[in-house]
Amino acid sequence: MKTIQKLEFVSGVFTFLFALPNVYPNFISFAYGFKDSNEQLLFSKIIFLIIPASLVIIGAIFHTIKRWKTGLLMIFVGGMFLTLTHTVGFLLGQVLSVYHLFGGAFAFTTIILAFFNLILTLGNSKELSPR
Repeated sequence: MKTIQKLEFVSGVFTFLFALPNVYPNFISFAYGFKDSNEQLLFSKIIFLIIPASLVIIGAIFHTIKRWKTGLLMIFVGGMFLTLTHTVGFLLGQVLSVYHLFGGAFAFTTIILAFFNLILTLGNSKELSPR
């Protein structure tokens, strides 16, 4: 595995890992039935953060290890969704108010890692086998 492939894989893994701390507190409060649990916030975080980050990590596995072009499409869809929605959210000031400061830092790191993974994927896509 070349260095660019390793970087692509690692950035895909960290994109998903940095998305998890944003959902964990909401999931615990929802699972234990606390009064302050907000189901709508939990499901919006799953839809706007966990699902696209899952696409990025699965796409990174398919693209770097399996060498399938399907992984390129998954990384592109998940990474662009994360980058565009959270960038617009930062510009409108919604991400920091929803995720608070600590969660906003993780959300911002997720955006940067997803964008970095997009760049690495496009640089690595020239050497793929035709699948």
